[in-house]
Amino acid sequence: MTTATAACLLSAFAFAAVRYIGRERAAPEESRPTTSVEVRPESLTFGEVWEDAKFKWSVPLVNISDREVRVCEVSASCNCSRVEPDSLTIPPGATRELRLTIDLTRACGDRASVRDFTSTLFAKVCEDGRPDVRQDWVLRDQVRTAYRTDPVAVKFGVHSFERQPIPPREFSIESVFQIDNLRLERGDPSFDVRVTPVPDRPNVVRVSVSPAANLPPGDFHFDLVMRPESKQYTACPDVTMTVSGRVVEDVQPLPERVEFGSCTIGRTTEQHLTLYSMTDRPFSVEGWEVKGGGVNVVRCSENVVFKLRQVAQTLGESSGEVLFHITSAGGRHFTLVVPVCYFGVVATGT
Repeated sequence: MTTATAACLLSAFAFAAVRYIGRERAAPEESRPTTSVEVRPESLTFGEVWEDAKFKWSVPLVNISDREVRVCEVSASCNCSRVEPDSLTIPPGATRELRLTIDLTRACGDRASVRDFTSTLFAKVCEDGRPDVRQDWVLRDQVRTAYRTDPVAVKFGVHSFERQPIPPREFSIESVFQIDNLRLERGDPSFDVRVTPVPDRPNVVRVSVSPAANLPPGDFHFDLVMRPESKQYTACPDVTMTVSGRVVEDVQPLPERVEFGSCTIGRTTEQHLTLYSMTDRPFSVEGWEVKGGGVNVVRCSENVVFKLRQVAQTLGESSGEVLFHITSAGGRHFTLVVPVCYFGVVATGT
C-alpha cells in the first residue's frame, strides 16, 4: 500500500467517524418525545413590566390533536410563582389556560434597575395510546423596579396593653417618577395613614402609620396597599407594605414557657418562674391553677417569683399549663397562661 493510498483511507475513516459521532449526538434531540399540547411563543413573554407582588399572567395550552389530552402535575421552577390549576383536561382542538400569579418584587436593588426574569413551567402530558411525557415551557422577560421603601416593612414590635397609644411608625417611598398623589387602596380600619411630601424631592413621600385607638391584646398583621398617581404615567404599580405587631397584657412571664427537659419517671424536677410588669408598675397575683398532671406551684418569698415542681408521670412528651389570675396596676383582671412541658424517660438500669 502506498503512502498516498494510506492517507486517503485514513481521511475517509476520519470523515466517517465524525459523521457517526455527529449522528449519535444529534439522536437524542431528534428522538425527544413530542406532545399534542402547543404553547404559542408570544404567551411566554410579557415584555418589560413594573415590579409587582401579584403580577397576573395566563399561558394558553392548545390541544392540536383529535384526542383528549390530560395535563397534570403543573408547577413552576421558583416559589415566586403560583400556577392554577395544577391539572386540567383539554378536548380535541380546544384551548385551556394556566393562570399564573408571580411575585416580581425583591428586597433590594437600584431603584431604576431593569433585571431579567426567568421561570419554567413543568407539566406531565398524558394521551391515550402514548407514553406520558414531561413538558416544560420557559417564561423570559424583564422587570423594572418602580419604588424603594425604607424600611421594607412596618414592624411595631411588642407593646403592653397599658402603655397606649402606641407611637406611630414611618417609612419613605422613593419612586423613579414624580409622585403627585398617594391613594390608599387597602389597609386596616384600626390604623390611620398619613402621607407627607418631602420638600424639593417630588419623587419621595413619607408615610406615617399609627393605631386609630387603643388596640386589644393580640397580634395584628395586614398589608398596606397604596397606589401612587403621577402625571408621567397613566398606570402606576401599587406599593405594598406589611404592617405587623403585637399587644400583650402588661404582666408577662419569664421564661415564656417552662421546659423541664428530660425527666425520670417518678422523680421531681424544679424550675423558677418570674412574673414582671412591662410598664414597671405593681400588680397582684390573685391565685393560680394547674392544667396537666404532676405540677405543683409554690410562691417564693418574693411576690413575683414562683417555684414549679414537676413530677414526671408518663413516658415521652407531656405538656400542661399554669394559669395565673392577675390584677394589673390599672385595675385590669386577666388570666396569664404559661405552658409547661417535659419529656418522661425511664431511669437508667431499669
